[in-house]
Amino acid sequence: MQIDALEGVQLGGITQWIRVRGADASNPVLLLMQQGPGLPMINEAQRLERLLGLEEAFTVVYWDQRGTGLSSPSLRKDSSPFEISVPRMVDDTVTLLELLRGRFGGKTFVAGEAVRHEGPLGGQLWRRSDQREPQQPAP
Repeated sequence: MQIDALEGVQLGGITQWIRVRGADASNPVLLLMQQGPGLPMINEAQRLERLLGLEEAFTVVYWDQRGTGLSSPSLRKDSSPFEISVPRMVDDTVTLLELLRGRFGGKTFVAGEAVRHEGPLGGQLWRRSDQREPQQPAP
């Protein structure tokens, strides 16, 4: 069953957007995290699939984290501000991993821009999420 769904999910009190794509929902789940706020993933889904070809073997979740892409606040005067901090984003990551585990079962594999000491924020969020809930993400 082919999957291609754009969905709003409630994380940390705001709507954040994910795009779920893959050849079969029974495939392992792979969450792709961006380097940090300002680099949307959803817009890159087709390009990343062309480059990496992950959607045949995985159910890939592209996530626009808070403050990024579709998950950015409105620019209208009456829009509500929200927090963007590392602890808040770690909480969002853990919540999304729990949501994905409940929906698809099993572990969710996580890939970031790069995982290195003091490296990009995506790698730091993954490491901090793994420290909080080690049974959740898989490297």
